[in-house]
Amino acid sequence: MKRIVSLLLPSFLMAVMCVGFVSCSSDDDKEGSGSASTSAGVIDKKTGLRVKAFGDYKVYYLDDGRIDYIRDNYGKWSFSYSPNKISFTETYNGYNSDEEVIRVSYNSSGYLSSTSFSDSGLYDGEKWTESSEATLSYDGNGHLTKIAGSGKASGTEKGYTYNDTWTFSYTLTWRNNLLLQVVWTEKETGNGEIETETETWSFAYENDSYENEYKQWTPSITQWLDDIEEFFAYVGLLGVGPKMLPSSAEKYEEEYYDGKMHTDEDSYWFGYGFNKNGAVSYSSINSTRYDFSYDYAEINSKNTRSDISQERERGNTLHRLFKRSRIH
Repeated sequence: MKRIVSLLLPSFLMAVMCVGFVSCSSDDDKEGSGSASTSAGVIDKKTGLRVKAFGDYKVYYLDDGRIDYIRDNYGKWSFSYSPNKISFTETYNGYNSDEEVIRVSYNSSGYLSSTSFSDSGLYDGEKWTESSEATLSYDGNGHLTKIAGSGKASGTEKGYTYNDTWTFSYTLTWRNNLLLQVVWTEKETGNGEIETETETWSFAYENDSYENEYKQWTPSITQWLDDIEEFFAYVGLLGVGPKMLPSSAEKYEEEYYDGKMHTDEDSYWFGYGFNKNGAVSYSSINSTRYDFSYDYAEINSKNTRSDISQERERGNTLHRLFKRSRIH
């Protein structure tokens, strides 16, 4: 199970994009040289149309267009900008957890460029310390191309001492503004044991009607992320999506642990619905449907909210970055 490449750990995980889902200029600028986008979630800069919710996740924006917080039924992810960080608090059935904080930086296009986390504690005689960091890279079209990171954790648990280290990477292959493949690899070492894992997603584009007008990310192309990280992609926190949406995908996994290699394969079929204005209204994976909803940023617009409720279907086929240690 992956360590969720984004920013949240252990229960809180994540990952950023430019001012919407449009192509950006070359993004080879220095890491951390920019600031968070003031057009977060906006998929159409002309009208101000922006993502408001996906499934149980809802996003709340500041007056200046930056993200204030995201929440679902189980927790709240709060964004702050001086300094740049994202904080998570679990809230469920009257329970409020301690706040977990991830430090982040943005590049000049407003994409997330790095994350870092550290924590330590002592509870009921057991202590722990943990730290991790990741960097994110993009190409000249604003596409996420690489996430690379490492981490370490040590402590005691039920009288047992553990020391874990890990490295991981995500490599995204793009061609002609289409996402063709995502490869995730991780190597984890703990107390003399070594475990490795590779997961490869390959996407097929066989339906010309799946045009992605605003280059949005959808669940069909974000399954390699965890839930909250997926939402970050939808609101513009992971770069620009593909110009077309895939019709299917193949996933192949290789895991080495307990001295043996384990493999697995899965196939997925995708379908989509589109609003009259071209925004994705839903994405389906096999038999499961995922809905999007939108609002408008404060901008002059000829569109009305009635546009959002009108769907034109282009298909009806059905639809991490850190991994918690298995060693201890």
